[in-house]
Amino acid sequence: MTFMSFINDTILSIWALPVYAYFLWLSIVLSVIDFREMRLPNKYVYPAYPIIAVGLLVPAWVSNRWDSLWQAGLCALVALALFMLLHVIYAAGLGMGDVKLAGIVGLLAGWVSWGTALVALMLTFFLSALVGVVLLIARRATLKSALPFGPFMLGGTILALALTAYLRANLG
Repeated sequence: MTFMSFINDTILSIWALPVYAYFLWLSIVLSVIDFREMRLPNKYVYPAYPIIAVGLLVPAWVSNRWDSLWQAGLCALVALALFMLLHVIYAAGLGMGDVKLAGIVGLLAGWVSWGTALVALMLTFFLSALVGVVLLIARRATLKSALPFGPFMLGGTILALALTAYLRANLG
């Protein structure tokens, strides 16, 4: 598989590559901040929405993938609504920064497919639970300990994209 076919099979267009490179940078920055301060600053999260949305307009236009753009927008709205509901149900367990970040995750993973967006969100919860259990077993945390959720959302999204690439490369 060539690099170009990998990109086209995974993120549907070489023109979307800058958006995903930006997301990788954003993931590193937000993960470091969230681990240190247990927050996801608006100065990074809010600008990501227009940067990513405008960034996905280019591949939608060039590749005539307007369906992927609509799908990405719908996935963002669904992720935002789901995380807002979870925040309302248990605000102490999920902060508003996580809610805002969910829209970005939905937007990027949704550009690829509904399945990728769903897997990204499922991996988010799985990874955070896994790390939580490991920390409990290792006695590095208690049931009252707090973990930053943003890094798991970002990592889950990156893993979902990688899994999508692997499956498309090997299953067609």
